[in-house]
Amino acid sequence: MPVSPVDAEGMARNLLDVYTRAEVEIMRIIARALARGLDAPQWAANKLAEISTIKRKLEKVVEMITKEVGVEVAKAVEEAYMLGHRKADHDLRAIGFDMIKTGLSRIDRRKVAVLAETLRGTLEGTHLRIVRQSLDEYRTIIGKTVEMMEVGVLTRQQATQAGLNRFADRGISGFQDRFGRNWTLTSYAEMATRTTYGQSALEGTMQRLRDNDLDLVVISSHSGSCPLCEPWEGEVLSMGGSKDHPSLDTAISEGLFHPNCGHSLGAYVEGLTTIEKVAHDPQEYENRQKQRKMERDIRFWKKREAVAISKDEGLKARIKVREKQANMRAFIEDTGLTRQRHREQI
Repeated sequence: MPVSPVDAEGMARNLLDVYTRAEVEIMRIIARALARGLDAPQWAANKLAEISTIKRKLEKVVEMITKEVGVEVAKAVEEAYMLGHRKADHDLRAIGFDMIKTGLSRIDRRKVAVLAETLRGTLEGTHLRIVRQSLDEYRTIIGKTVEMMEVGVLTRQQATQAGLNRFADRGISGFQDRFGRNWTLTSYAEMATRTTYGQSALEGTMQRLRDNDLDLVVISSHSGSCPLCEPWEGEVLSMGGSKDHPSLDTAISEGLFHPNCGHSLGAYVEGLTTIEKVAHDPQEYENRQKQRKMERDIRFWKKREAVAISKDEGLKARIKVREKQANMRAFIEDTGLTRQRHREQI
C-alpha cells in the first residue's frame, strides 16, 4: 500500500482541533466582553479599562495551545514516520518483492527531530500574534462602534455586532508562509501540520526503501488530480541520482505532494511493479474544490453564531448553518464524494 501525505491527516487532526477551538474561544471571549454592560453610558471607556483582563484571558488560551503543541508534535511526527515504514513493507509485499530485509526499521532520529522542531517553531511563532491581533480587534470594534453611533448610522448593539462579524469572517490572520502567501491562524496551522506530518510519512517510506537497496518510486494516479500533480502521475522517479529517471526532489519542488495532495508514492521494482494510470477527470477536481468552498461556508456561519450577541443574530446564523449543511448533503448525494464532517467543524 503506497504512502500518501493524506495518510497522516488523521494524526494532524488533534492538533488542528486545538487551534480551531482556540480561535473560536478567543472570539467568544471578545464577544462576551463587549456584550457586557452594552447599555451603560460609559460603555467604551469601561471596555477599554478591561483590556488587561481580556489580555490575561487570551494569554491563558495561548498557554493551553503551547502546552498541547509541545506534547503532540514530537509524538505525531514520529508516528507518521513509522507509518511510512509500515506502508513501505506492505507495498513491497503487495508487488511480490520477497527479499524484504527485516530488523532494519530504524528511525532517522535526527531527521524526525528536525521536522518536529521546525513544526513546533512554526506553530509557536504564531502565538504572540494571536494575543496582539486579538487585542487590536477588540480596540478596533470599540472605536468603530463609537464612530458609527456618533454619525447615527447604527445602534451600539448593531455596530458592535458588525465589528464582531468582521472579526469572525476574517479570523486571526496575517501569517505568511515561505512563498509569501497569507493565511489565517487555523489555515496556517493546518497547512504547516499536514505538510510536516505528510513529509514525515514520506521520509519513513523512503528510508525503508533505501534500507532494501531500492532507489526508484512510482507516483499514483487518480482522476481528480490537480494541475500541479497531473504531470507526475504514473512517473517513475529516483530518490537518488539515477540518470535514467527524473528526481523525486525535482517533482516535489514543482508542486507534487503539496498541502492536501492525495497522491501516493510506492516502490518501483522492474518486472514487479505495474503502473496504472487513471484517466483524468477535470470535473472531479472541480467538485472537490467546490466541496472545500462549501465547507468554508459552513464554518463561516458557525463562527458568526459564536460571536452573536443577540438572539436574532444567533438565530440568523443557525438558520444559515442548516441551509449550508443541506446544500452540502445534496451536493454529496449528487457527486458521490465523501463528506468530511471534521472539515466543517469549528
